[in-house]
Amino acid sequence: MTSPPSVAAASLPVTLSFTRRADPAHTREMTAWIRAGLTMAESFPGFLGAGWVRPRDGSDEWHMLCRFADPSALGVWEASPERAWWLRSAEGLAEVTRTERRTGIEGWFDQPAGTEGGHPGRSSGPTGAGSRRRRSGWSSTR
Repeated sequence: MTSPPSVAAASLPVTLSFTRRADPAHTREMTAWIRAGLTMAESFPGFLGAGWVRPRDGSDEWHMLCRFADPSALGVWEASPERAWWLRSAEGLAEVTRTERRTGIEGWFDQPAGTEGGHPGRSSGPTGAGSRRRRSGWSSTR
């Protein structure tokens, strides 16, 4: 059996996951801010899709995803004046808590770090966050 040729990371789609923290009293403002930013991102070449999850009652974390055709397309969006304006418009409303990138699907469904147990037939080895990030390909900024 031959393995498929490797695909350069520069040509793989990339997903940006970002989390923001906002006062639950500002749900309407956060909803409008997220919708405006994701709608703006749709106009950029290489944009593949986006989504967001509103926090559960009493929580203050909002989770968003943007997917682009490749790191170059993501870079154009990240460096754009439109995105800079959008981010500035949330000053005082939302605090950046985490940003992560992924070019593959490995790691999306890994067992969370620090939990025990596993699936039948699988060994459950150490689950340190540092080893998980290296294995899965996530890069994180805080």
